[in-house]
Amino acid sequence: MNESNVETDMVEYKKEYLTNSKDIINTLTKRTKKGVLLVSPKEIPKKQQLISVKITRLSRKSDELDLRREIVYNETDDILYIGNSETDSFEQYSKPIDEETITTFIKKINMFVEAYEKFTIGAKKLYSKQRVFEAILYAFSSPFIWKIRQIHAKNKGRDTALSDIPPFLIIAGQAWTGKTHLLEFISRLLGTQGRYFHYNTDIKPANIRDYFFSENIFPILIDEITKDYFTSSSASATKGESFVKSITNSLSGKHPCLIATTNTEFNANMQIIRRIYYLQINKPFDKTKKSQTDDYFSKVIEGIDDSLFKDFSFRFSQQIKNEENVVKNGDYLSLTRKIFEEYFKIPKMEKPDYFINKPLLDYYHRGSFMWKNLFQTKREGFKIQENMVIVDPTIVFNGDRIEKEKAKKFLDIGVILEDSVVLVLDKDKFFEFIDLNKKTGLFGKISSLFKA
Repeated sequence: MNESNVETDMVEYKKEYLTNSKDIINTLTKRTKKGVLLVSPKEIPKKQQLISVKITRLSRKSDELDLRREIVYNETDDILYIGNSETDSFEQYSKPIDEETITTFIKKINMFVEAYEKFTIGAKKLYSKQRVFEAILYAFSSPFIWKIRQIHAKNKGRDTALSDIPPFLIIAGQAWTGKTHLLEFISRLLGTQGRYFHYNTDIKPANIRDYFFSENIFPILIDEITKDYFTSSSASATKGESFVKSITNSLSGKHPCLIATTNTEFNANMQIIRRIYYLQINKPFDKTKKSQTDDYFSKVIEGIDDSLFKDFSFRFSQQIKNEENVVKNGDYLSLTRKIFEEYFKIPKMEKPDYFINKPLLDYYHRGSFMWKNLFQTKREGFKIQENMVIVDPTIVFNGDRIEKEKAKKFLDIGVILEDSVVLVLDKDKFFEFIDLNKKTGLFGKISSLFKA
């Protein structure tokens, strides 16, 4: 069976490889009375987008098939176009749809989000619902993230402002929290029938890098990406801290985003985290209701396609022309929220409780909650001086160097003053980070966000 599967994959790959090769030849040649000739240099710019996408697909490793669609952005009209291999051309993808169809899709999205309350265990389930909807908003925005980054950097007058807007979305959670269900639902909303990559099985870091440098702006959807992809300290051109910083800080022009799930063992220092949109889903689904949950999800995804995505991309393209500043109060999804507010008005639905108005800071809150607990439970390991807090690792981390290194990654930027035998922290910044009022000694309510 294994040999058969491998052989089938290779046949599919060879078929696609030959098809792409033929498409590129057909794109660069024309039939005349004198035979088949290369097109003239003047004709090349008209075919540039199509050639770029096809060469990128052709250069893939032989063990990987591209599951993405060929969607490009036309800067002349700000409209998305989709590749048609049969006609060697791009057809307009962004198109408005009728209000009845919009109503159907908004109700489906609402049903999907509500499942994270209906079938999960524990109280205060709004926390997970907000994260699920936020991931959907980012996914709809993903083909335009490069454009938002471009406008934002131009408004700020500096290329370094590109790093303010992350081209990476991480959906973290333990087993049974519905991460993969969410990725599949996003895939269906974007028109790929629930398909996505499995990290290191369907897609390797080198191929992810190739996709980032193509003009195909369809997002890269990956299930169970490992933390080393973002946190490896090796000088790799395809993964790790240096790669993430390079992509976020320097990649300009048209490029896709990466949307991936991972487990809660994910940890990275704040230099990396501020370049990633990190969402954590906390509430697990009730295993005793698995059959009921599966039936519910089957009903939700029935009939789901990319109709709403086409309409959204059309609206976004029209509205972005009139927006001088697409990042408002640090919210790079502000225009997307505006469009979805319009969507919820069409079926006369009140804006749901999970609809928030700014990006979430889950990793920051996760670190704040963890260090607040350490401060409360290992108080004798924290020596407070005039401007510093000295942390004794032998007390706070029981002398475990690995645990200390993990915990350090959750501290906000600028908190650490010195890291040697002891860990020296800036007192004011540390107390602000763990939400401690240094005058009264009372903790704020930041921890309640993470308990929700």
